Amino acid sequence: MSAVALGVLSPPRTLPLPLVLGLQEGRRIVRHPIALAGLALMTVLVLVVGDNGSRDAFEVVSTGPTFFYGVFTYFAANLVASRDRRAGSGELLAATPSERTARVAGLCVGALVPTAVCAAFVVVVHALNLARDLYVVSPDVWHLAQGPLTVLGGALLGIMVARMTGVPGVALLVMIAMVLFNAWISEHDAAVQPLGTYVSWATWALHPHWAGMEPGSPAWHVAYLAVLCALAACGSFLREARRPWRVVALGAGLTALAVVPALAQLP
Repeated sequence: MSAVALGVLSPPRTLPLPLVLGLQEGRRIVRHPIALAGLALMTVLVLVVGDNGSRDAFEVVSTGPTFFYGVFTYFAANLVASRDRRAGSGELLAATPSERTARVAGLCVGALVPTAVCAAFVVVVHALNLARDLYVVSPDVWHLAQGPLTVLGGALLGIMVARMTGVPGVALLVMIAMVLFNAWISEHDAAVQPLGTYVSWATWALHPHWAGMEPGSPAWHVAYLAVLCALAACGSFLREARRPWRVVALGAGLTALAVVPALAQLP
């Protein structure tokens, strides 16, 4: 009898708090008007230029998600992550059972939701391109993974900026710096272009048809992006951690680790 009573009275097992919060935050990010606008623009890109030629068909599933959905998701995630501070409810929420670190972890988990949306979009468009025989050279899994990973990185970077500073306009300045860096490095020799976060593997020409591939390793570039994502997630915890030196040490280790794929991806 007592065992039955205890079984009835004991609370049911629940999902880990960061996962529960992550699902909530992820829904907020993908439903944010800015993220929806980015998804709409990415769809328009496919409809307008996706069948112009083999190069454009390759680009819409490899680099297209980065510039449109990735950038817009960055701002959406930043606004979601900073909404409590902007609403003046930070102190109230800090007193709730969920600790600050768990809430930040939930935000980082939530970044996986727009990543999954982007991955599903890429898979569907890629399947349609294959069915319509639009490719001269079909993108492999590493080319296809680039877009979703940059969306993940954009969301995590937006979260990191929101958690590290409350100064208005910083998120915009960070994105401007990112765009300028990628524009600057794209003007250099193709051998160093994979160091950017926006990499076009299809050689550009005055026509939309296939003109070859740029040198470098897409697989190592994906590894490079993955380490950058981990760095952004690590930075999100810096102000909330009870022992910030551990976050700094982990960030230093990830920075050193990033050197390996950064160099390995170069031709």
